[in-house]
Amino acid sequence: MESVYVIFAEIRRRINELKDECIDGSIKPFELYREIVYTKNCIDQAKDELDETVKTEFGRYAKEELKEMGVTMSAGGNTYKYDHIPEWVEQKTKLSEIEEKSKAAFIQSQKNITIFSNDDGVEIIPAIGVPRKQSIIIK
Repeated sequence: MESVYVIFAEIRRRINELKDECIDGSIKPFELYREIVYTKNCIDQAKDELDETVKTEFGRYAKEELKEMGVTMSAGGNTYKYDHIPEWVEQKTKLSEIEEKSKAAFIQSQKNITIFSNDDGVEIIPAIGVPRKQSIIIK
């Protein structure tokens, strides 16, 4: 059986060739892009399915061997949750309300309309709209 390294080196080499052919106009960009997305999704799924097997494999090697192979595992760290703290929930709710008002003010400002607070008549400062990066969706 052919080595995994050789197979994947050939796949990477061929993908780069296809990319160059696409840039040169020999291949339709949408066709290549779609196939790359499908292939990436397949690779991501295989990687996810191998995670536990790979983590188990770590225990079979000495640290020095892993280092030589260029493999390390780092601790995941912590994610912190605050939603059990009443004061945090209260402040988060207030912040969400401010964000919603400011977002609405931004939307209206695009139509040259100024929004004022019902409570005290003060102008609501519009949020700053930052456009997101355009996405190409492959179905």
